[in-house]
Amino acid sequence: MKQFFLLIYMLMALAVGAQNPIKWTYEVKSLGGDEYNLVFKGAIEDGWSTYSQSQASDDGPKATTFDFADGAHYKRIGKVEESGGKKVAFDKVFAMDVAKFLHDAVFIQKVKVSDPKKPIKGYFTYMACNDKSCLPPKDVDFSFTIPSTGATKQDVPPPVVPTPGNKATTTNTTAQPIPAPTAPTSAAVAKGESPVKWAFETKKISDTEYDLVLKAVIANGWSTYSQFIKGDGPAPTEINFAKDANVTLQGVAKESGNVVEGFDKVFGMNIKKFKNEAIFTQRVKVTDASKPIKGYVSFMTCDNTKCLPPTDVDFTFNLAGNTNTVSVAPIDLPDDPNRKGLFDSKRNINLETPTQVCGFEDTVVDKGLWWVFFAGFLGGLFALLTPCVFPMIPLTVSFFTKSSTTRAKGISNAIIYGLSIIVIYVSIGIILTSIFGPTVLNEMSTDMYFNIMFFIVFVIFAISFFGYYEITLPSAWANKADAAADKSGGIIGIFFMAFTLSLVSFSCTGPIIGTLLVQTVQSSQAMLLGFIPLKPFLGMFGFSLALALPFGLFAAFPSWLNSLPRSGSWMTNVKVTLGFLELALALKFLSTADMVRHWGLVKLEVFLIIWILLFIGLALYQFGFIKFPHDGPLKKITTGRWITGGLALLFAGYLCTGFTYKPLSLLSGLAPPVHYSIWGPQGCAHGLDCYHDFDEAVAVAQKLNKPLFVDFTGYGCVNCRKVEENVWIKPEILKHLQEDYVVVSLYVDDQARLFPDDKQSYILDTNTGDKIRTVGGKWASFQINNFGLNSQPQYVLMGNDGKTILTTPIAFDGLGDAYNAKYKKFLECGLEGFKKIGK
Repeated sequence: MKQFFLLIYMLMALAVGAQNPIKWTYEVKSLGGDEYNLVFKGAIEDGWSTYSQSQASDDGPKATTFDFADGAHYKRIGKVEESGGKKVAFDKVFAMDVAKFLHDAVFIQKVKVSDPKKPIKGYFTYMACNDKSCLPPKDVDFSFTIPSTGATKQDVPPPVVPTPGNKATTTNTTAQPIPAPTAPTSAAVAKGESPVKWAFETKKISDTEYDLVLKAVIANGWSTYSQFIKGDGPAPTEINFAKDANVTLQGVAKESGNVVEGFDKVFGMNIKKFKNEAIFTQRVKVTDASKPIKGYVSFMTCDNTKCLPPTDVDFTFNLAGNTNTVSVAPIDLPDDPNRKGLFDSKRNINLETPTQVCGFEDTVVDKGLWWVFFAGFLGGLFALLTPCVFPMIPLTVSFFTKSSTTRAKGISNAIIYGLSIIVIYVSIGIILTSIFGPTVLNEMSTDMYFNIMFFIVFVIFAISFFGYYEITLPSAWANKADAAADKSGGIIGIFFMAFTLSLVSFSCTGPIIGTLLVQTVQSSQAMLLGFIPLKPFLGMFGFSLALALPFGLFAAFPSWLNSLPRSGSWMTNVKVTLGFLELALALKFLSTADMVRHWGLVKLEVFLIIWILLFIGLALYQFGFIKFPHDGPLKKITTGRWITGGLALLFAGYLCTGFTYKPLSLLSGLAPPVHYSIWGPQGCAHGLDCYHDFDEAVAVAQKLNKPLFVDFTGYGCVNCRKVEENVWIKPEILKHLQEDYVVVSLYVDDQARLFPDDKQSYILDTNTGDKIRTVGGKWASFQINNFGLNSQPQYVLMGNDGKTILTTPIAFDGLGDAYNAKYKKFLECGLEGFKKIGK
């Protein structure tokens, strides 16, 4: 259960992704001779905490870890020591005792330095939580420079990722004003120039008072933000002045410019922001006007689809002159030995004007929406049969019919009860998807830690279903909901009765809901009302509708209650069957983590063997050869047991056919692909001669004079496997992929390191300034910056120049003859476009 709640809190954290509740600074303290202390200080916002390097259990929060770059110029002495506001106490987020820091965290590494001229570099990873949510673990690079002057302390500002294509440098003039820079053009921004340029100006008020004016000019379509942003929105603009006894700030900086206030669809909240121009005016009082005033302004900028990381721009105000301005010059690439190269993620690719327009983009209706609803409905029907829900039907309906003054009143109360169930469960889907965004959840669904967590949770549930222990939510929760139902009365009381049902049935419905949300969110793209992911909504609506229907129907026709079977051994049977299915699904999550990390532990053969054993075990249980702790004596094998056991054996036989290395359509997206096997075909689906590096594929395509088939995919991508195993296998489609295209499959969730022997090494993304350390990170950045999507699959047909789009890219629309025809036309249209441009 701890892992499950950690998962929920991690998902909730994505709603506050723009926050940075911990500010880090660094110090070097001399200990005499050649020994120093490297000090990491974290100033933590009230209500937030970060965590110790050691925890009592791996089930808790992510521990803080430090990775120092190797170097012969220094030696670490001992381990990183901890101090600050540390305490060990019970944490309700993780439901366990944890060691954490409140208000401030201090980590100290003692070192012995042989060459103080060389910096000591590395990065550390930390996690931040409040009492409601946790932010994902974050890597922070650091670089300590040993003071050459003998100083005992050195304050180092937190490292800032430079904005590619720009570097802010301060130029001061004392004679004549320099006009404010013009706003960057869209073309300049597209090439990597910062969307915001800054100018700084001083205005004399008296001999001791001045106005310091910070003016930002902003590219069309972009915004920066007010100083007074609260809550879970963007990072506010911050003006930070260096500590100086000569300067006294007179209040806070005043804001003006082109101010826009209202609802912002990027953050889903009301925000005050600036378009085209932002002006911040800070009045100061000085004792000596000959001394400059220094500091930096930190700001964040966004357009309608993305946000750039918060950026710091240094400034210097010379009060003796009139104007100070910031000029924008090409970036000086950091002289960092860990940077092994550059990655140009933004290519000159024009999606707007493909060579060939075929008109098939909107011809296929997404039949998958109906299947999502149907799958959710089946999950709800299955949940009805579980021992947590089934006994509640006659009890609840009888209560409504007996306590109501009229039959009509009983029916209406039961209908309200059913609608409350729908509202509660649909709200769960909305909270876990719409607030956090399907894109982020899609990324998490392929994350190693996320999948291992789900694997553990499902195994825990399965063992519980086998009767070795019981999983229940805290009884206080159910008691409070029950008490609220008694006190409220009316519609509110009925709602709390439904909420009580949701709580007490969680151990049975939780695994079904978790599986449903993970599977739908991996492919969710369509939105309802512009902000609710449609597939998770439909799945949860179908689930809750099936769960709520019996209460309304039996209230309308109470005589039907007599036909319901009594609870008994058959419910234990259902629970054990669910346990076997949970173990099977648990292996799916472990398999995803295995493929993403390239462990090679759960390849196709291993997966099939375990599933075959599980379904044989299910059959043996149904036939009475296996018993669990809560099973009584089996007097006879009922018809239901014969049917369930027989189906389990038939499915085990079907799984055996997987050893012929032909795709199993029923396991698309569940089992590893055929080419991820021990003895079967290796490499790419259906033995295709494909590539996994875009530039390498371009070179091959030029040599063979063939167009490119670019497949943005993922190891954990369910729909990618469905297309490979159900669409690519069609002879007319496979022939095109084999003979007419150079296929390049780019795995965006591949966690293999670009430099496996060195954790510090990275390539610098020249478009975003991100440090990329994994193969998947490289191709995810390439897809986002050029094709505007961060979901898979996405299929792009390109000329062999690596820039020309042959026809409009497509994604996954649902399986069937219509999609097969669309896919075939897509490939043929690309070939026609390639003929147009020639070699």
